[in-house]
Amino acid sequence: MDSQRLVQKFLTSQVSEKSLQIAKAALFDYLTVSLAAQSLETEQLKTAYKEQLEGTSLLIGEKGLATKAFSALHNGFRAHLLDLDDTHSSVRGHPSAVLFSALLTELPYHSGKAFLASYVIGLEIMARLGMAVNPDHYLQGWHNTSTLGGLAAAGALAYLKQMTVDQTLHSMSIAASQAAGLQMQFGTPIKPLHAGLAAKQAVEAVAMAQAGLAAEKDFLFADRGFRAVYAPKLNVAPLLEDWGKSWQVNQPGLWVKSYPFCSAAMSGADAAEYLHQKEGLREDEIAGVEVLFFKGRDQALKNRQPKTGEEGRFSIEYIVWLGLTGQEYSLDAFSSKALSSALRRQLLKVQRTYQEGSSDEPFVTVTVNLTDGRKLSQQVTYPKGSPRNPLTEKERRKKFTTYVRGPWAKPLEEKIKRMEQEEGDSLFSFLQTINGGKTDGRTCD
Repeated sequence: MDSQRLVQKFLTSQVSEKSLQIAKAALFDYLTVSLAAQSLETEQLKTAYKEQLEGTSLLIGEKGLATKAFSALHNGFRAHLLDLDDTHSSVRGHPSAVLFSALLTELPYHSGKAFLASYVIGLEIMARLGMAVNPDHYLQGWHNTSTLGGLAAAGALAYLKQMTVDQTLHSMSIAASQAAGLQMQFGTPIKPLHAGLAAKQAVEAVAMAQAGLAAEKDFLFADRGFRAVYAPKLNVAPLLEDWGKSWQVNQPGLWVKSYPFCSAAMSGADAAEYLHQKEGLREDEIAGVEVLFFKGRDQALKNRQPKTGEEGRFSIEYIVWLGLTGQEYSLDAFSSKALSSALRRQLLKVQRTYQEGSSDEPFVTVTVNLTDGRKLSQQVTYPKGSPRNPLTEKERRKKFTTYVRGPWAKPLEEKIKRMEQEEGDSLFSFLQTINGGKTDGRTCD
């Protein structure tokens, strides 16, 4: 096999109506988490790129426009900043933060339906690449959101812009040469920056290819290419097997979060909350806690002794302790503020244990040993927000109103529902009226 077969396959694909509907829900969630992420870090990014704050492309939650490259960087960074954005199990990463951020740079120039279809194609590429390279690629320490996201976003843009096979190969090859992102950054602002960099790389790669810049076309399988360097154990079969029979956006589907922390902690968090609600646990009643994972499934939860709430996004010890003791999974709980020494001592009570083997439905079990000798345990396989236990439409809207100021939930939802019947510039104009949850004087239509 060579890379051209993959490109030819997705450039000629037609996505299903069901996939387009799921893409709309994904876009609503992407905009929710992006609008929620107003922070010092986004201002720092704008300061670093101040010369790019004039252009034609949208900055989510901001009045101004910017260059396409900075729009993709800013929006990808912002979408992933709170770790509240969706994930996908085949990817082992965050697809929407990268894909939508790249595609938004082209929104005014294409139909709403073409925009949504391109997202579905991008997710398909990213997920199939994930199935091909995982688990080894991820366990080696790469951040798949970034390493796979730039490739997939370049493919999605090529599909949207109806580029030729050769142009697409050059685009994806240029993106492949920029693939990067290390898991050591989990718990720092550089993790979400990976998503922005991937989106920016895709936008720039497509622009360079359209300008005629040529690259090695077989980016996946060439000597010293992507497979050789990033994924020596790459499994070719998932790249094309049963293409189009069931889109990855449908099956297995997206994980949509209610809380701003790593999805690897969602099952443990649900188990901890359940035990607190059932037993009304207090800190002084808890002698010790064990969290059982399938081996390797806690890879992203690298911070066993977090020093800040931000590091706590990737700490099952911190997240489970909050849940067991009835504390809210609020944005403030996962801020850059330092955790108290007393709380950090309590986290030492939480220990991880492991089960050998693998499972397509890996559960997490939280067991609490109480000071009176009792033992409580709760196992969760499908946490709230996972594809088999999805958020309802009402819960998605509640997520928006919880994290975003202003009366935008229903108007935005209605605008996205009409996307298939409208040109992309209609949504583009609407999004320009939203500035951090406040209107800049224009009205919603």
